[in-house]
Amino acid sequence: MTKANLKNLIFNKLIDLYIKKANPIGSRILKRKYFRNLAESTIRLYLNRLTEEEYLITVKKSVGRIPTDKGWKYYLEVNKDNVDWGKERGLPNYSDHKLFDYIADKFNLYYIIEKDSKLIEGGLEYTLRNLEFENKEIVLKFARFLREVKESFLNNLLLKDNEIKILIGEEIDLKNAEHFSVIACRKGLSKLIFINVKRMNYPLIYSIVRDIIKERL
Repeated sequence: MTKANLKNLIFNKLIDLYIKKANPIGSRILKRKYFRNLAESTIRLYLNRLTEEEYLITVKKSVGRIPTDKGWKYYLEVNKDNVDWGKERGLPNYSDHKLFDYIADKFNLYYIIEKDSKLIEGGLEYTLRNLEFENKEIVLKFARFLREVKESFLNNLLLKDNEIKILIGEEIDLKNAEHFSVIACRKGLSKLIFINVKRMNYPLIYSIVRDIIKERL
């Protein structure tokens, strides 16, 4: 395995663990879970490089690291063509509202659908299951963020037909957006937006939204 491939593998495994645990991830747990044949110092070396490249950031009062916005985007770009939700499961044969509620429940998402001049939204109870919302300040920011999305962002979101746009953290041009992400797509006059905290499996959600565009919108 080349050094570049090993670095990407360590990066991907760190993200996978962070998505599951919602805690900063360090070299010790990576070695124990995935890299028993690597020295912990070698894993740390690659984590340091990923931090220097601004894909990871060291959390204060912790030896672990978490992805930056740039890191999440890199995780998406490197892996989005390697996941095929449709081959594994496919979309259930539900009505639109039930389908989006099913996806929201499975992945802790909030959703907004604009279709046939109607606006449907849901999933708040699922989204609030994310561990980030144990912090009351994050809950308040999410409430403000949702209001801004519905008041202005949805109408100003420029999407091409069949386009999927994923915006993470500070690249969302709204106040209170630094903790959240938006996955949006459009087909014809219909729009679908999923909203979540930044900690999520972007390649998998991308694959699901791609199937939704093909089959349901």
